[in-house]
Amino acid sequence: MNPLLRTAFLLAFVASAEAAENRSIVRIKDGDATYRQALGHHFGHLPRDRKQGDIVLDVGDDDWRWLQRQGYAPRFDAALSAQLQTTLAKTIPGYSCYSTVEETDAFIDAQVAAHPALASVVDIGDSWEKTAPGGDAGYDLRVLRITNSALSEDKPKMFVMSGLHAREYTPVQLNLKFAEWLLSNYGSDAEATWLVDHNEFHVLLQANPDGRKIAEVFATHMQRKNRHTSGSCTGTGIGVDLNRNFPFYWNLVPGGSSGSLCSDTYRGPTANSEPETQAINAYVNTLFADTRGGSESSLTEPASTDTRGAYFDLHSYSQIVMHPWGVTGSASGNDAAFKAIARRMAWFNNYSPEASAELYTTDGASDDNAYGRLGVPAFTIELGNNFFESCTNFTSTILPNNLGTLRYAARVLHRPYQLPAGPDVYGAIATPASVSAGTPVTVTANASDARFNHSNGSEPMQNVTAALASVDRLPWDPLAAALPVAATDGAFNASAEALSVQIDTSGWSPGRHLVYLQASDASGAAGAITAAFVDIEVAAALFDNGFE
Repeated sequence: MNPLLRTAFLLAFVASAEAAENRSIVRIKDGDATYRQALGHHFGHLPRDRKQGDIVLDVGDDDWRWLQRQGYAPRFDAALSAQLQTTLAKTIPGYSCYSTVEETDAFIDAQVAAHPALASVVDIGDSWEKTAPGGDAGYDLRVLRITNSALSEDKPKMFVMSGLHAREYTPVQLNLKFAEWLLSNYGSDAEATWLVDHNEFHVLLQANPDGRKIAEVFATHMQRKNRHTSGSCTGTGIGVDLNRNFPFYWNLVPGGSSGSLCSDTYRGPTANSEPETQAINAYVNTLFADTRGGSESSLTEPASTDTRGAYFDLHSYSQIVMHPWGVTGSASGNDAAFKAIARRMAWFNNYSPEASAELYTTDGASDDNAYGRLGVPAFTIELGNNFFESCTNFTSTILPNNLGTLRYAARVLHRPYQLPAGPDVYGAIATPASVSAGTPVTVTANASDARFNHSNGSEPMQNVTAALASVDRLPWDPLAAALPVAATDGAFNASAEALSVQIDTSGWSPGRHLVYLQASDASGAAGAITAAFVDIEVAAALFDNGFE
């Protein structure tokens, strides 16, 4: 369908008798795993207010009646309901901070045009509407690939997907801003520069563009699934829940998904039946080699500890950093490493780090599928407190906190099952930052083994015991020359240390250089690195060599 006709149709739908049902916020007392399972199966999400011990749900009239029939005793929250109605009074184009499907496509094209050496676009497949004859035109699923194409090396890969559930606005915008941060800061920020030079980022902004286009209009804002028509479903009941359609353990967990066509968690007719999941699954297979080995169905087979890369599926809402498994409450073969990296990432956004099944069990989910089939560390981050976060809340809290989370994840892509166990090094500064060759430079930074979120269990912490620097080569490069770094107070004897190293720049070529710092702790674990720029002044270098 022509985009203008599509918009006209949707606006007409707003005014029709099928206008959106009344929605409100209710509270229910939290309970055990069985109690949560039925709620999660019905609603597809389960945010918790841990301070008050409540589950907090956005419900419609039918949901309210269902809760009462099931004996959950919902309590109306007038204040939060009023906030929700104020937020929903606008369509998504009225939110200055959220991009439509067309705007995200335009963003991708603009980034590729502005950064041709760093950004490219990959068409990985089609939406359901594009494959269905006689319907809407549909969309391409477009991945923004970010890396310095001039450096041809075997780089770790980070896949970040958003928009799998159509009604979840904030994940797409966070993902877009993460890509924008990488590209706009390349060359001016040391961290963005080394990340783009030595890693590949594959950003799928709109994983469910058909559904998202429907969800951009108030009357259909609660669309979760894609638009695969089947049976007698109407309105937002149309479609398949793409996050229950991936092939790993599809339809094998009682209550992990629904076989009812119109349910929000309808798993689809067969595993991997949807063009969107097929495209994502096939593309991810090209990014990551299988490091779990053994039987794919085994839930205890670990991935190799030297696995590289990471997989992220961004959702909203619940304020959780989740890792496998969702199909079982039993621990995975990499459970200790998952807990370490989840707690590191949750330090930045202050979310609860936990296994997916701690909330409720699911099957056919995207993160279990990536880890279960390929061994790549896979995470779902549930952003914020609401599907429809205000721009103020997104801009002031969700964006900066979770950008920090994704940046940390990017810094450990080389060994994500190992590096989070070691101290995090951050805040590197070179003084002076611009010198003539031969002038000493002092680089300072901070190292901490304590930057974990302990809200759901605890992580062992040790004293920082050593730190090293390297110039223009990553610390794990076999050709890197390691320079000892000192504790500023004279001794490595605490879990957090200020670091300092003076570096001789004699013989350095004119131009920009990167100094990397990495620390290790009493357990012997080396952690995430940081970097600082040092510029060797061209004019001074030429003058020193006899040029005028």
